[in-house]
Amino acid sequence: MKKPSSQQLAQTLVKLQYGQMVAGNVQNACATTMAVCRLIQPALRQLTPPDSYYELTPEQMRQQLGDRDRLLAQIEEIMKLLDDKVTDIDELTGNVADILDGAVSYLSATAVPARIEEGGIE
Repeated sequence: MKKPSSQQLAQTLVKLQYGQMVAGNVQNACATTMAVCRLIQPALRQLTPPDSYYELTPEQMRQQLGDRDRLLAQIEEIMKLLDDKVTDIDELTGNVADILDGAVSYLSATAVPARIEEGGIE
């Protein structure tokens, strides 16, 4: 197998550095989403009925509260599912980031560092 040239290694390094940056951004987004999910779940459990419930008949109140409870339970389940999925994504992107870190470290020792611009690879 032919050894890559310095220019090819530098181009590869740029791509890996860009992938490393993107993987870090994905992890940050996932961490934020997980935090929101974890904040919403307790808040949904602690909702109190609005004042207008006091004007309802007992039967109307039972119906309103039953509907609200079903809705809240569904929302809570959705948030748990979302939290589980984002946790999976966070773990996977962490693995990708580790791989990119290792590749960038290896190539950094053999190639000229390249520049990464905010808009993409230069």
